[in-house]
Amino acid sequence: MNQYPHLGPYVEAAADSSKRARWVLLLIVTSSILVLAAYLNSRPGNWLNSRIKVAQGAVSLWDSTAHSFKTDGSSSDSFVQMYGIRSIEELRVWLNGYIISKQQNVQLVRVPFFAFAFDVNDLGLISGATFVLLLMLLRFWLLREIRNYEIVFEKVSKNQEELSIVYDVLSMRQVLTVPPSGPLIAEILWSIPTKILFCLPLALQYIVYRNDSDTAHIGRLFSGPNVSLIESTHIVSLILITILTFSCLWVSVKFDVLWYLTKGRIH
Repeated sequence: MNQYPHLGPYVEAAADSSKRARWVLLLIVTSSILVLAAYLNSRPGNWLNSRIKVAQGAVSLWDSTAHSFKTDGSSSDSFVQMYGIRSIEELRVWLNGYIISKQQNVQLVRVPFFAFAFDVNDLGLISGATFVLLLMLLRFWLLREIRNYEIVFEKVSKNQEELSIVYDVLSMRQVLTVPPSGPLIAEILWSIPTKILFCLPLALQYIVYRNDSDTAHIGRLFSGPNVSLIESTHIVSLILITILTFSCLWVSVKFDVLWYLTKGRIH
């Protein structure tokens, strides 16, 4: 680019806009992983609940009068044999440990880096608000990114040599976008994973919504108003996330088309 110093600021501005979009997408992926982990821990059939159920079954099979365990070939029987439990007191220590772990690590979701926790029943509310904000940022920055690239390509459109150099320099800085450089089918296939990343918030929010809907009757035993609030925010967040997701996908497809059109202008 030393031969064309007047193009340097344009190329840097375009490259910086790509960095911003990548950082937001990285935050979306990180948030999606945290939401998925919290959802897996909160499911009624998760591993910790299964261990508690098996340990409770073992307690009921223990003959406290004879101080022996009644073997019946069940999973509770296997649990006692596997861990070499010799007394009901030892078994209750195991059961209490599982229950305490559930109270500390499942019912409360701890957010890394921010040093705060929230009730797992508020997962849908927190995840919905987080995904909406991140997708809004992604939508704005994707739009800014494509506008910047349009300005740069238009600036050099009348000079084939400059257009070719700018195209190559900017394409070399792409990570999640696949500028055309090889077989068309391969490039289209490699562009699909990025589009899938855009859909992660919508998929996870829907999964959390279904889980909350299936367990709403349990939540109402503790607080009916809170359940109603969460159900309402779920609907609103799902609508907004759906709109923003398809908007981001549309801008991303337009960006792919811009690369193909620009490549076609290079002789």
